[in-house]
Formats: sequence, C-alpha cells, structure tokens
Amino acid sequence: MGGIGKTTLAQLVYNDAKVNSYFDMKAWACVSEEFDGVKVTKTILKSFSSDNCDDNDLNLLQVKLKEKLYAKKFLVILDDVWNENYNDWTILRAPFEVGAPGSRIVITTRNESVSSMMGTIPTYALKELSDDACLSIFTRNALGTKDFNAHPDLKDIGEEIVNKCKGLPLAAKTLGGLLRTKLDRSEWEDVLNSKIWEIPEERSGIVPALMLSYYHLPSHLKRCFAYCSILPKDYEFEEQQLVLLWMAEGLIQLKDGRKSPEDLGSEYFRNLLSRSFFQQSSKDKSRFLMHDLINDLAQWVAGDICFRMGDKLEVNNIGKFSKQVRHFSYLGGRYDATKRVLSLSGYCITELPDSIVDLKHLRYIDLSLQLTNIDIRELCLSKEIAFKVWESCQIAPPQYSKRIFIGRNASTTRLENVTVPRDARDANLIGKPGLNELLLEWSSKIDESQDRTNELDVLNMLQPPKALKKLTIRCYGGTRFPTWLRGPSFPNMVLLRIENCKKCASLPPVGQLPSLKVLFIKGMARVNNVGPEFYGEGCSQPFRSLETLCFENMQEWESWTPYGEFPCLRQLSITSCPKLLGKLPNQLPSLENFVINGCGQLVVSVSSFPMLCNIEIEKSKGIVQGGKVELSSLNFTFLSTMSEFTCQMEGPIQGLEKVEDLTIDHCEELVSLWSNDVGLQHLRALRVLKISTCPKLMSLVAEEVEEQLQLGLPSTLREIEIINCNALVSLPKAMMYNITCLERISIDRCDSLTSFAIGQLPPTLKRLKIDRCKNMIILLDEEDVNYFCSNKSLLEYLEAIECPSLKSLTSSGELPATLKQLHISSCQNLESIAKRLHDNSSLERISVSDCDNFKSLPMGIHTLSFLDEIHIWNCPSLVTLSDGGLLPTSLRMLWIFGCEDMQALPKCIHNLTSLQELNIWECPVGFGQVHLS
Repeated sequence: MGGIGKTTLAQLVYNDAKVNSYFDMKAWACVSEEFDGVKVTKTILKSFSSDNCDDNDLNLLQVKLKEKLYAKKFLVILDDVWNENYNDWTILRAPFEVGAPGSRIVITTRNESVSSMMGTIPTYALKELSDDACLSIFTRNALGTKDFNAHPDLKDIGEEIVNKCKGLPLAAKTLGGLLRTKLDRSEWEDVLNSKIWEIPEERSGIVPALMLSYYHLPSHLKRCFAYCSILPKDYEFEEQQLVLLWMAEGLIQLKDGRKSPEDLGSEYFRNLLSRSFFQQSSKDKSRFLMHDLINDLAQWVAGDICFRMGDKLEVNNIGKFSKQVRHFSYLGGRYDATKRVLSLSGYCITELPDSIVDLKHLRYIDLSLQLTNIDIRELCLSKEIAFKVWESCQIAPPQYSKRIFIGRNASTTRLENVTVPRDARDANLIGKPGLNELLLEWSSKIDESQDRTNELDVLNMLQPPKALKKLTIRCYGGTRFPTWLRGPSFPNMVLLRIENCKKCASLPPVGQLPSLKVLFIKGMARVNNVGPEFYGEGCSQPFRSLETLCFENMQEWESWTPYGEFPCLRQLSITSCPKLLGKLPNQLPSLENFVINGCGQLVVSVSSFPMLCNIEIEKSKGIVQGGKVELSSLNFTFLSTMSEFTCQMEGPIQGLEKVEDLTIDHCEELVSLWSNDVGLQHLRALRVLKISTCPKLMSLVAEEVEEQLQLGLPSTLREIEIINCNALVSLPKAMMYNITCLERISIDRCDSLTSFAIGQLPPTLKRLKIDRCKNMIILLDEEDVNYFCSNKSLLEYLEAIECPSLKSLTSSGELPATLKQLHISSCQNLESIAKRLHDNSSLERISVSDCDNFKSLPMGIHTLSFLDEIHIWNCPSLVTLSDGGLLPTSLRMLWIFGCEDMQALPKCIHNLTSLQELNIWECPVGFGQVHLS
C-alpha cells in the first residue's frame, strides 16, 4: 500500500547514528516503476565515491562498484521497487556479493512478490497505523501539539476525520497540514462532511483524503500544484527551480507590488510544503520531491492540460496526447521543455539557434551546467525573462539587461570571457535589490602569462546591491580588490569567501563589515602579512560580529599582526600555512573551537584562551583547562626527524593522561615507538593506536626494554592499526599478551612480517585483519598444539586478503572454536583453511575467493551447527567442496563461482533442508547455471 510509511521507516534507519556506526559505507537509490539497472548502479556508485560516473556500460559500472564494496560492510536502501524480473535482480546484486559479512540491502516495495523474489529473510509488512498513532500524526501537523488539550472542542471531530484516513499516515499528515492554522470548528466539519470521501478509490485511483486536501487549497495554489504534474515520479527539484517555472507560466499572482514574484513564489512553495504536498529529499536537504501518491493526484487534477513524456510507454504514444495540452515536458534525466519554458541544462551547447527569437511566449530559459560558453547577447526578446545562468554565460548587453530576472542566488562564472568592462557594468547587479547570494568566478585554468589587468575593472563594475548577504570571489586575477568591498557598502553581509585570488598581495578591509559572521580566506598565494589593512584602518570595532574565521593554503603567509579583538569569534581554523610564525590574536573571549593543521613553524600559546575551548593541533584533539591543554587524541604527521616517540613527550605538551587516540603517520625516521619507559607512563587512557607509513619502524617497543615496559603498558588499549610499515618484523609480546582490553588488530602492507604471532593470540582479541602482507607465511605458529582446544582464544572475525605467500592460517591446522566469520581472498598459496573443523565450532560464514591453490573445505565441516553461508569464488583448483561430500544441514546459502575444476555437486545437496539460495556460475559444462531461491 502506498503512503503507509515504508520510505519514512527506511529513512529513519538510514539516518540513525547507531546504524551508521555499524557500516563502513551506505547508499540510497530510488528504483521506481521503470527499472533501469544502469541508473540504479550509478546512483549507488555516486554515493560511495566522488568520482565521475559517466559510463553507461553496466559491466564497467559493476566492476567499479565491486572495487568499492570489496571487503566493506555496507548498507544499501533500494526504495520503491516494482520490478519482478528475477534476472534483472540477479544482475543488479552481483557486485554486492564481495562485501564484508554484516552488509545489508533493504528494499521497500508495495508488491509482496517483489519482496519474495529479492529477499533472503521474511518480509516485514507494515500494517495500517492504529487510530491513536494516526491521531498523533494528525494533531502534530494540524495543531503543532501531541494532543487536543489546548483545543478540546476539536477533539471529537478530529477523531472522526482520522478514522476516515484508515490508518494511512500520509493521509493523516496531509489532512493535518490542510487544517493547520484553522481553528474554527465549522471548517473542520466541512472537511469531515465533504462528499469527496464518498468517491471510491477504485474509481479515481486517488486516496480520498489526498483529494480532499487538494480540494481545500486556495485557487492560486491549486494551479501551481497541478502544474507540478509535469514532474516525473521521484524527480528531485530545488525550490527556486520550481518557483521560476511558476513565474514563467504566469502562475504567480502579484497583489500590491510589495513582494517580488520570487518571494511570493517562495511563499507558495512553503505553503505547499507545509501541507505535505512536497517532501524533503533524504539525500540532499536543499532538494524536494513529491510522494508517488501526491504525484498521481497532481496528474489527476491536471487532466489533459499537462502532458509528461518520460518513459517508454509515453514515447510510443507521443502522437496521442490531447489538443488541450498547455504544458508539455520531456525529462530524459533532468531536462524539460514547455511552451513558455525552455531548459537546456546540462547539454553541451555552443550557441543558441536564431529561431529562438520566434518563441514569443518564452518566459524562462535554463542554461545552467553548460560545459561551453554561450553568448546570449543576440537573444532579442519582447518581454521579461527569467534566466538561470549558473554557469558559462556571457553577461547580457545593456539593451536587454533589464529584461533578465536574476533570482536571490546568482552564479556568474568564466568571467574571463568578459573582455569589455562596460558589459559588466551593464549587467547592473547593483540594481537587483532581491539578490541575496552571489558567486563571481574566473576559470582556474587561465595561463599565468595571460594579461589579466582588466579584471579589476570588470570586478569594479560588478558591484552587488547593498542588501547582499553572501558573496564568493574565486580565482580573481587582479592585484588588488575593488573599492566597493568594504564595510559601509554591505551592512547585511553575513558570509564572505575569497578563494585562490593568487595575485593579490593583501586582503581587503573586511573587518569593517558590521554583520559579517563567517569568513573564509583560501589560496591567497602572495599574501605575506595580515595586519591593519585586513581589520580596516581607523575602524573602532573590527569584526564585531564574526563567529567563524578560516585560513587555508596560504603558502607565503609569515606573520599575523593582531589589531584589535574578535569579541564573538567561536571557531578559528588555520590550515596549510607552512611559513606562518609570529603571534595569533590573544583576545578571543568567545572561542570554542581552535584548529591548526599543516603549520609546522607556528608556536601556539593557549594561556589567553577561554577556560573551556576545544583544540585540535595537527589533528591532535584536546581541551584547554586553565591555560593548559588536556589532550584526548594525539596525532604526529609528517615529522621527518622523529626517531623516538619519547622525544615528543619531553616538550611543553601536558595533559597526556586523557589521550585516548594516538596516530603516527609519515614519520620517516621512526625506528621504534618506545625505547624506554618515559612515553608510556603518560598514556594511561590510550584506547586506539594507529601507525601509518613509517618505513623504518622495526618494532613498537624496542627489544632491550620490553620486559621493563610490561608494567607501564596502557591497560585500556582496545585497537591497533598498522599500515604500510615495511620494516616491521614483529609485534611485541608485552603489548600483545599483557593488555586485557585489546579486541581489534589490523595490519596492512607490512611486508617484513612472516607471521602474526608465535605461541598464542592476544587473549582478548576478537577481530583480526591481515591485508596485503606479501611475505606473510603463517598467521599463528602455536607452541602448544592443544592451544585452541583449551578455549583460550576469543577470536570471532578473521580476514586475510592479498597475502600471496600465506600457506596456512595456523601451524596446528586448527581454528578457534569462537570464530564466526572467516574471509580469505587472493592468497594464492593457501590450499585449505584448516585440517579439520570440530562440532563445537561457532563458524557462521566462510568466504574464499581468488585462491589459485585452494583445493577443498576441511574435514568435519558437516558437523557444524551454526554454519549459514559458504561463498567460494574463482578457486580454479577446487575439485570438491568437502571430504565425503557432506555439508551441514544448517546451511542456508551456497555460492560457487568460477571453479573450473569442480566436478560435481555434493552428494548431500538434496538433504540440505535449510538451503534457501544455491548459485553456481562459470563452473564445468555439466553444471550449467544453477539458481535456487
């Protein structure tokens, strides 16, 4: 059933903090009625990576997705699935099989056969809400409260209205929005007694409660909502985008002229949003969409006036739409065209055709996201047009500038194409009082030898209106800033970004901006000093409202000469300013967060900081307490001279007793972490130790002091991660066996290690990951052959990936009885995971892939009571699954892929009463492709 809350419930799960902490990565994809495997795969891939996904080849996309998911625990939500084709689903899910145990795919669907086909666990079917739950939703949306205590006279009629919603939360929410701010009992009675309730849903296809909500809209909102029928289902749009479309169609009714068309359109939009006709996107809070049932309602009320062509069915019927059509749209992804609206967003267009002047009714043209410059100076139109020119358009000539509507947010890029400053003046930005946000940007790829002297004149001519609130100037090539960028000109400006203006040797006097709250300065390559010119000479109260100040990538900045205080500054960040010396401002009474990173020569004095202030220096985090820093995490990065950890502890840093996280990264001379007992005695609360890219590190603890360090070890240590330390030859016994809390160890690219442990595993260890250690021969060389029989290990998860020399996991051939998950991949010399498994084993999942010499599963596997899944991929030497052909009856899932020497299925395959999934691909011809679900 639609509108019952499936997507809402999935969103709550998807955004839950506890759920997020469980997964390495997550993605949300709306599948919708017309299944498109390429589109869905692209959406998921984009969620996992910022890389461009222009490929339309499903195979290539799936290879990329498989690389991203490999050995990662992921959560994927597939929302609104309709497709019942099992083959489509099998192809779509193939990349997900390489994920780590614990990964989850959640689908929402109205069709029970879809859930049966896709699911591996029983479907969770949502039921209609109880009357009390529906009433709670209704009252929250209608009255803004959880009950009727403040309006007892409306309770009885409210309960009757809710009863008519039949447990549908979308109906209760929409009707609540309809009655919001209406407290007259007669208006509630009109809703209750409406004849619309009597129209059977089977006849109209629309839920009566939703029809009623539309019926009670004001006429101007009815027209705007009906126009939304041109938008496809699941199409996400921005508020301004829709408002401009309404304006172009003449749907905004100006009353007394006190509000601009855009402000009035925004009021319309917010009104429909408050009534639940629109809902916020779960992926991007700045975008919105319509629920499928609301979209159906829009099409129903629009009738033949609007026609949307967006799927194969409609393409086939292109000649059959009504003569009454006034609004026509084609959205092949995100592009649309109507009689009054022309959107060319995203097309690679170099020029507009001459025939565009014949579009006498055109009111809106969208040229955003163009890859090439478009000259609009020849576009001669008779009436005012709303232009969306976010990218790559030249400024209009003076005879047309008054006809171009610029919304509250404007973005003018590739300003290097404006060669005549007069054209910039004719844009008349200062005469656009409704402009709130402005981006002025030149290309970052301009040849440095190019003459850029005219850019100051161009920027001078682009003076915004006084009401401007947010301004970004990016990649400007002039040597100084325009005269208009100072305090008196912009009393309302709250945010200013100045980025990559590499030829300016000084900053503008922005301290004079009275309302400025957020200031970002980035990539100012020639700025050497920040002083009075930045504050505004003669300004009695510079930066009186500033709350956030960030400097980034100022490669030549050497000194900061304080000139007055920052009374309201709460966040100060200085990043990648390697030459900065001198002093920082010492009058920061409101400072709450202070970040210094990549400023190797800067000495920070915290004596004047507020009593409680969070501090992060080179990724080390702590808090200022009475003029001293108490650190909670400590990070040493790119310290090329550091040879011992202790030398860093003898300086002025205090408060190490509370450090929980220690990170050491790119310390090229570090040989051992501790070579005496000085460093460890300060780290009593240490929980996480991470070491990365220390090429000379041979041991965490020097051998000569290991015994005396045993009493000084941090007993709280829970996790150790070591990455890319090729000289590391062993892990210290003192740290491995005397720490009572150690649960997780991960070792990656440590090529000198030939074994992980000798004698025994750390007694409390639960998770062990060994990745890409090319000389690792054995994980555990037990001294006692009965070690695992004595149940001394707590290991639950074991992973070994890309260890080509690995011959066996343990010298005894036994595995811990506590082990639940075993994941082996790309270990070419490994022939078996164990000699024998015992009936007390807790194994639940075995995954072996890309192991050329892997021959069979161990003896005794059929005795396991908890084994749920077996996955074997690309093991060409595998002849038989197990000795005797027996498998445990608990097995629920069996996947075999690319095992070319495997001769036959296990004899017991028909006795596996719990088996729900059997997939065998690319095995000998005799098998074919077997699918059981």
